[in-house]
Amino acid sequence: MSSNEFAREAGIRWQAKVGIICAVSILAYSVEVAFDLHERTEEILESNEAINLDAFFLISQLILLTLVVFKIVELRREVRYRRAAEDKALFMAYHDSLTGLSNRRKMEMLLNELPENDQRAVIMLDLNDFKPINDVFGHEAGDQLLVAAAQRITSAVGGQGEVFRFGGDEFAVLTGPVASEKEVAAMASGIAVAFEQPFAVGSVDARVGTAIGIALLDSGTSNRAELLRHADIALYDAKENLHRSFIFYEPEMGDQISKRMEMERKLRSAIDSGSVQPHFQPLVNLQTEELIGFEALARWTDPELGNVPPDKFIALAEETGLITRLSEHLLRLACKEAVKWPSHLKLSFNLSPKQLKDKLIGLRLLAILAESGLSPHRFEVEVTEGSLVDDKEAAREILSGLRASGIRIAVDDFGTGYSSLYHLLEFKFDNLKIDRSFINNSEKPGDHQVIVQAILALSHGLGLTATAEGIEQPEHVSKLVDLGCQQGQGYLFGKAMDGKMAETFASTFSSDTKQTVKLAAV
Repeated sequence: MSSNEFAREAGIRWQAKVGIICAVSILAYSVEVAFDLHERTEEILESNEAINLDAFFLISQLILLTLVVFKIVELRREVRYRRAAEDKALFMAYHDSLTGLSNRRKMEMLLNELPENDQRAVIMLDLNDFKPINDVFGHEAGDQLLVAAAQRITSAVGGQGEVFRFGGDEFAVLTGPVASEKEVAAMASGIAVAFEQPFAVGSVDARVGTAIGIALLDSGTSNRAELLRHADIALYDAKENLHRSFIFYEPEMGDQISKRMEMERKLRSAIDSGSVQPHFQPLVNLQTEELIGFEALARWTDPELGNVPPDKFIALAEETGLITRLSEHLLRLACKEAVKWPSHLKLSFNLSPKQLKDKLIGLRLLAILAESGLSPHRFEVEVTEGSLVDDKEAAREILSGLRASGIRIAVDDFGTGYSSLYHLLEFKFDNLKIDRSFINNSEKPGDHQVIVQAILALSHGLGLTATAEGIEQPEHVSKLVDLGCQQGQGYLFGKAMDGKMAETFASTFSSDTKQTVKLAAV
């Protein structure tokens, strides 16, 4: 029996019960009134025998009838009230209270009721970069954005399907009967286009994208419940390929997505449990060989996977939308360590390219610094050249706000990305970090040495600090010093170390000691 049939049968039983109650109540009430009138009649007859009995009984019957009608109206009003409450409860059971959309339970019911030969599709989607808006502006602003998102999805779908909210920032669409995959693709494309315009959140225009996964009813399954699982798998794959607007489910996705989902699950758990930790690599003044700070680097050791390479799990965090959560987790821990160092030492921290599309990143960074007590003047963020290309306006606004707060800005891996003199002038950086690939080959005559010389000359001309990465040999230092390079880091001075070791390292080579970092490393 379907849920609708069950509800209808329950309603019929309820109405029958109410009818019996009404009849019994009216009868009891009538008897009570009749006895009351009989007693009053005897009193009146005893006191006044001359009264017209026919008129009296007519009036009494009219009064009785009026009271009965009033009681019936009152009971019918109670029935309507109870029926409205039942309808409301039934609506809430199958609908989302915030957006008014149907919920997952309603979709599952509809899928089970579809005819055998019905050709449909399920479109699953969730919002990218929603959590930062919820965190900074609060749940009220987040709810406002979810309602607006629901309206955009509904408008894009039109009358060609029904939109559902599954909870959080996850939505779904059950299409109407479709003739081809092309029709579904057109609908998904329309949904993606609907999210290209920013959402108004307070006084800020917030850009929230969406990942979309699609499963067709004939996509290798006769079980309607499997359709939702297939759409979920396609959605995970869509998160991994953010350059694509939407992705259809294919059977071979199963194993790959299962492994990826398991890795994502482990990463989420590692962030929650604190298993992903910052390690710190020394930054050195090459001219004096004194310690000037540390760069925070992410490290993750899993009981089953062992040491997971940073490029692997950071890429996964970017693909799945975990990068903001991971970055803030690492920054909080790194700042707690940095406040223990001598006050002249700085903390350098990498920002993901994806974070430079988030106009709220500056507010969150400053909030974490304030929470830990680390001065913005002791903090430096590193960005890659490639992260500036996708949305230059957003990047310019974010970096300008950070610099105005006292935070220094460094270009990481300079020379390996979209190098542009225009970027150096437009974004007003403080530090150029020369990629290790140039440093490791700089002792050999040739192009690499020329490039290092050119970058250093450029940095001097623009008044920027230059930092050489990947210094492993003493001869690297002597050449870089001769060329005027101010700062460096690499295995020669120390590998990345945990917080406790970094604290000991920092206290040993503080500014008032005559020892140098280089001597400590050899």
